[in-house]
Amino acid sequence: MIGQFLSLVGISKEALEKIKEIKTNERVSAAAIEIMDFINRKKPLVVDGKLNPERKVIDFKPLYQIRGPKFSLSPEVERKAWETSQKNVMWLKDNYGINYSNPPVEKPIDQKVFSEETIEDILAIYKNLPDVMKEMLFEYLTEKLAGSLR
Repeated sequence: MIGQFLSLVGISKEALEKIKEIKTNERVSAAAIEIMDFINRKKPLVVDGKLNPERKVIDFKPLYQIRGPKFSLSPEVERKAWETSQKNVMWLKDNYGINYSNPPVEKPIDQKVFSEETIEDILAIYKNLPDVMKEMLFEYLTEKLAGSLR
């Protein structure tokens, strides 16, 4: 898809062949996203335009190893993003013939965020986390467990 887009905007085939595409897991587990969101709300990475001294830029990296149901936007958020982007989508279509105007497909949401493998992965990465991240993960799990008991 990236190559198609770049060729449509005038990048030569020769240049495209020289570009090294790096594949990454763009679909992080819902549990990892939920944990990252919790930590960022409690201890933001950036405070007053500066890196929080309690955090490191790469302190989330171990969380990407947490398996489980993948994160996806809610249908409401996905539709709002689609509606908001329509002006730019139409510009691409009108100027370059690139058609990304299909509305989002309604899909069922997997409400189960934690699976058995998710718990195993959290236990496995815990020892590799910086101390502040360990504290925040512990706080998250404590609040999550307390909420599930209500």
